[in-house]
Amino acid sequence: MTKEIINVRRKNKMDILITTVGSSCEPIVNAIKTRKPDFVYFVCSSGNNGSWMSVEAKGKPCQERDKPPLPNIVSQAGLTSEQYKIWLIDDPDNLAHCYDRLMKLGHELKDQFGKTPNITANYTGGTKTMSVALCLMALNQENWDLELNKGPRVDLIKVKTGDVPILMNKWEIFVEHQLKLIKYFISNFQYDQALKVITALLRRPISKGYQDMLTKVAGMCKAFNAWDCFLHEKALLLLEPYAKIFTPYFLTLKRILNRTSNTGYERVIDLINNAERRAIQGRFDDAVARLYRAMEMLAQIRLKTNYGYDTSEILLEKLPPSLREEYKKYCREQGKIILGLKEAYHLLARLDDEVGKEFVKKEKQILDRLKIRNYSILAHGETPVTEEHYQQVSHTFISFINEVLSKCNLKPNVPQLPVDILDKVTESA
Repeated sequence: MTKEIINVRRKNKMDILITTVGSSCEPIVNAIKTRKPDFVYFVCSSGNNGSWMSVEAKGKPCQERDKPPLPNIVSQAGLTSEQYKIWLIDDPDNLAHCYDRLMKLGHELKDQFGKTPNITANYTGGTKTMSVALCLMALNQENWDLELNKGPRVDLIKVKTGDVPILMNKWEIFVEHQLKLIKYFISNFQYDQALKVITALLRRPISKGYQDMLTKVAGMCKAFNAWDCFLHEKALLLLEPYAKIFTPYFLTLKRILNRTSNTGYERVIDLINNAERRAIQGRFDDAVARLYRAMEMLAQIRLKTNYGYDTSEILLEKLPPSLREEYKKYCREQGKIILGLKEAYHLLARLDDEVGKEFVKKEKQILDRLKIRNYSILAHGETPVTEEHYQQVSHTFISFINEVLSKCNLKPNVPQLPVDILDKVTESA
């Protein structure tokens, strides 16, 4: 096909037919005449006796049983040389080879026509392997329709005559295939990606059963994606319709938002869980940043809850008299002192608090791990955080947090976000 013709047709949405070719010409001719495509790809076996001969060999290569021979397919269908292309398959009984060739055909389609054409894959002709490969290819391409010629049968060999191309509903099979992808995304806590796949599926002509199931899964993915982004208020609102299915999570959100009795430290564990999710996704810089924030938040909550101090603006005059001279150096404007992570824990220690005293005991190891965060590209440096770095920080910080909470007889219960959403929906159906 010439560049000029391609460019002209790109202005409109082209109708492209891909058809496997076997020993019978009539179904292919019928499909072309019925559909009237702008362009046809004939997927044929190669070689001296290959099915490509039925497409364009001279003379009368189309020979049906008990019928007189007829001219080639393009002649019968009235196609010009610029309206078709033969796509050869060297080993028509090798599924991997057939599929690979069709993948290359898919790449050519994108290069030649972009993503906009209407593409129909007709798998009536060709070897069984060629037909299977074309079906698999069409199922994996969201914008490909699947078509089969159907007609009256007088035996189990093949349709004799009077066949017509019928569009097959591939979407039920496509949904099953996509459910695996959705499950994969959810298992990696990529609720936003799962939601994109579901949204695309719900635009397709799928059964009511699938629609209902996917609508529920979409609602749950929205809720847990909001939670994953620390949008706890939004997550609670979105999760409310599914509170019976995810009761522990619904109650946890209420504890995080102080809507029910809690320890006050649920947000710290929520940050640790979030860090673990980022690590599972290979985002170790993000994971370490969240662990740092969990350490910082623990000290902040302790000072606020037990002593009424807000680390962002502690009034010097509110400190015990014995500490005021020591903390003058942290004073900013209006007599307020601002404390970082280390200074917050030191203040707890000076207040004879169990959490602060435990920090001082482990300070050297904790500060060594803090260097990993401080030198990272998300903090003050340019050093990428590796999985090994994350494991070191994670072990030190999480062990410390769990230990001090246990010593303080605090047991915040915050489960990791779910990866079994599809199973839960199936069970509740």
